[in-house]
Amino acid sequence: MLPGSDTNWHLFFQRLSEEIESAKDSKKRIAVFVVDIVFFHIYNIKFGFERGEEIVADTINRLDENLNRVQAIERLSPHQIGIVISDVAVPELLHLGAEKIIDSLANPLVIGDDEIPVDVAVGVALYPDHGHKAENLLGGAFASLESARRQNTGYGIASTSGNHDGSDSWELENDLKQALEEDRLLLNYQPKVDLSTGNTFSFEALMRWKHINDEYVSPASFIPLAETSYLIYDLTEWCINTALREMAEPLQNNGDLSVAINLSANIIYDPSIITTVKSALEIWGVNPEQLILEVTESALMKNQELCFRNLQLLRDTGAKISIDDFGTGYSSLAYFKTIPADELKIDQSFIRSMASNSDDSKIVDSIINLSHKFGLKVVAEGVEDVETLNLVSDMGCDAAQGYYISRPLDFTLFEEWLANK
Repeated sequence: MLPGSDTNWHLFFQRLSEEIESAKDSKKRIAVFVVDIVFFHIYNIKFGFERGEEIVADTINRLDENLNRVQAIERLSPHQIGIVISDVAVPELLHLGAEKIIDSLANPLVIGDDEIPVDVAVGVALYPDHGHKAENLLGGAFASLESARRQNTGYGIASTSGNHDGSDSWELENDLKQALEEDRLLLNYQPKVDLSTGNTFSFEALMRWKHINDEYVSPASFIPLAETSYLIYDLTEWCINTALREMAEPLQNNGDLSVAINLSANIIYDPSIITTVKSALEIWGVNPEQLILEVTESALMKNQELCFRNLQLLRDTGAKISIDDFGTGYSSLAYFKTIPADELKIDQSFIRSMASNSDDSKIVDSIINLSHKFGLKVVAEGVEDVETLNLVSDMGCDAAQGYYISRPLDFTLFEEWLANK
């Protein structure tokens, strides 16, 4: 049986549904926990696939041994475990269950000579408080897991406010899988302009999703959701290949033009991204030097050594590396000395307020000057008016991106922009 296969899902879903039917008569509460092994990809890279499988197996065993009234425990994905616990006394004690899961994994796993700490995030939902069907409860559990991961709180508990059954996240993920299969995703392209010449030198590929009701779903909704599952790998592969396919001819016709593609924090720690990039460049015949890979500054924080190593391997393909949203994480002067990057994008939260906030203006000026000392090109993102454009230009910023220059363009409008520039 493959790790986290459909069979696992079916067994877990069936067991949960049976417990719900039983609880309807007994009027007992059922808790659903989704446990995410946070650094699973790093474990696989560092210790190898076999050790990674041992880590998951040991985690399941420890959870099974330390928790009471476990009715089902299954591996739902390579790094996620589902647990059903029956007869929960009161909803207020849910947090104790989540804390017990975390505490039961507190001691490092010993495999051979290695001591491996197993860090997890936990999402929880309760029947009937957060839903009356298996899909609703799982949706609530995954939504609360997503919240816990974003806020770094260790665990999250489904909320009874808003959508009572907690199914939005679950349904959105299923819809996103279907959108991939039915080719309902598309890319828009937002230009970056060289401030010294006024020429467009690059376009950032931005993913868009046309939902089944013909409305567009915000990337702010579906990208974080995809990052909590293996969908982010499928989306990334789709984005890289689509961008290079669509841009292949414009890039070949204009050697000074490049396309920028975003890589999520999870993707950058998986060495398979290097193979994906190399393969796509070869398939679509794109010059590697015309590809920019953007990584958020926050991605550097999980494991800087591993992140830098993979960034350098990507850079070795010929592609350029850009650090996106700079200033929002725990910025360190050491980054400038060691990071394998070519470009730095100052986060729009500083750019948008710099005209009215002198402190933000000083921060932007300092980042530009320091970046130039270390040979980094600087892009101001979020430029939305001429005053801000003039400010960053006067500071010596290399390039700008934002609504004042252009909103993201669909492919037809992109071609028109390119023809007129």
